[in-house]
Amino acid sequence: MAKQVFRLPRIHSANALQKPNNHYPVPPPPCSRFLSSSSSSSSSLSSSSSDNQKRGEPKRSLGASLQNLILNKNYKETLDLFSKILDSGTVTPDRYAYNKAVQSAVKLRDLQKAIEFMEMTSKWTPDSFTYNVVIGGLCREKRMEDAGNMFVKMLNKRIKPNKITYNTLIDGYCKAGDLDKAFEIREKMKCAGFVPDLRTFNTLLSGLCRVNRIKEVLELLNELKMHGFVPDGFTNSSLIEAFSRLGDSDGLLAVSEAMLSEGVQVNAYTCCPLLKGICKEGKMMEAEEILNKLIGKGFVPTRVVYNTIVDGYCRVGDIKKALSTIAHMESVGSNPDCVTFNSVLNRFCEMKQMKEAEELVKEMEGRRILLSVESYNTLIGGYGRNEQFERCFEILEEMEEKGLKPNEVSYGSLINWFCKKGKLIEAELLLSDVASRRIPRVQMYNMIIDGYCKANNLVDAFRLFNEMETDEVFPTLVTYNSLINGLCKVGNVSGAEQLVYSIESKGFSPDVITYNSLLHGYCQVGNAQKGFELYQKMKNRSIKPTLITYHTLITGFGKEGNVQEVEKLYKEMLEKNLHKPSVYIPFE
Repeated sequence: MAKQVFRLPRIHSANALQKPNNHYPVPPPPCSRFLSSSSSSSSSLSSSSSDNQKRGEPKRSLGASLQNLILNKNYKETLDLFSKILDSGTVTPDRYAYNKAVQSAVKLRDLQKAIEFMEMTSKWTPDSFTYNVVIGGLCREKRMEDAGNMFVKMLNKRIKPNKITYNTLIDGYCKAGDLDKAFEIREKMKCAGFVPDLRTFNTLLSGLCRVNRIKEVLELLNELKMHGFVPDGFTNSSLIEAFSRLGDSDGLLAVSEAMLSEGVQVNAYTCCPLLKGICKEGKMMEAEEILNKLIGKGFVPTRVVYNTIVDGYCRVGDIKKALSTIAHMESVGSNPDCVTFNSVLNRFCEMKQMKEAEELVKEMEGRRILLSVESYNTLIGGYGRNEQFERCFEILEEMEEKGLKPNEVSYGSLINWFCKKGKLIEAELLLSDVASRRIPRVQMYNMIIDGYCKANNLVDAFRLFNEMETDEVFPTLVTYNSLINGLCKVGNVSGAEQLVYSIESKGFSPDVITYNSLLHGYCQVGNAQKGFELYQKMKNRSIKPTLITYHTLITGFGKEGNVQEVEKLYKEMLEKNLHKPSVYIPFE
């Protein structure tokens, strides 16, 4: 008889030990002790893993809670919760939680607190996110030296900056006006292996545009295109702002053509300043052409866009076209408002067409368009220009009857016309009346003082100046410039210079108007050389000479027969391309 052999069943699971696949009685296998031990060990490992999960759960819960608070902009509550956790010691916050605390402190503009969290290095290790947040906060506060130091510290800690780090610093330096440093950071960005993106280019372009470095703007714009980027709305807005500020309508037209050819999406935010800049230069045909092209590409003009065109036509004196534009905007469902009609009203008043202005007011009232304070101020200016001062006072009464409070411009406009028409006593009486109305009066004082100075009445000018101080109305540089000009006009140049020294001791910095007055004074008394010394002082102080500066010196040296200096100054004036007179002419 063959010997019976017992075989162990193949074990696929723990259940297989309990349920053998045959009918023979199975003794406990030799490995059962090992399996029992293994099972116990497995249970122990499972318990240990569970404990670790339980310990990690509060950290994840804390991070999620902090993140939710930040998403809801509850930054103070975020810091309060984090501080309570730190004080309790029940949970050790991880890097994520610390970063949320740093982020909240920066949002609350408590950079000192954010840096304190960063310096708790015995408890955690900050990463690139941490440094980016703090550097961003320092940049927003324009603490660029501290931001630069934080960047250096980041490098020393061997924490690799990313594209966000570099772009944040570039933006900070551009807004602080340190463009050289911004471009230096861009070079470091490239050396670190990062390719500048559209945000990098836009930031640098915006910085260059703000300081009118147009040649570099155009070079960077070409570089942007060489990298395969297409100028977007932000790019074009920066260019439009710069060209508008410079009064460069050709530049604006070039931007508009590029936008149209490249298919850049144009909205009212971009369109309005573009059209405004072109209209300001009087190029209404070009403005209309651009608008029509944009409409052809699906752009729907807003009321603000139409108001820009209406205002443009009013500026060039084409009232007929302005009214035609209003009719057109109504035909396409865009109703004109007070701003629309104010442009036309202002033009009527400038042209002394007060009958037409009053008819327009009636039309506005018929359309139930409420006149604004600006509307009434325009009428006051118009009647003041026509020397119809009684009507000006009637308008002031009408304003108050309709619940509108006359403001600084309302009274200032009337005082301005009193002064221009030589009615300085009436101007002073109105100034006294305004004193009880809690309206800023410094500009009104300035107008009357300037009026007295132009009338060579320095006694009353200085009387009013002293009254300002007793009345706790603080003089401005405009006040002092009027007095300095007045003294120079009557030949008291030494007194004018003493006043300049006095204002410098009070913290005022003389401007081009101050220097032009002194120059005129010295040239008028036959001392062009002293005027030339002041001219050199101007340049040393980075005050740009104007056409008036050169005209005064050339006239002064010409009277003295100094042809050499005349030719030298004339050549310099042409090199600076000074062909437009300054807005302020103090020697009329």
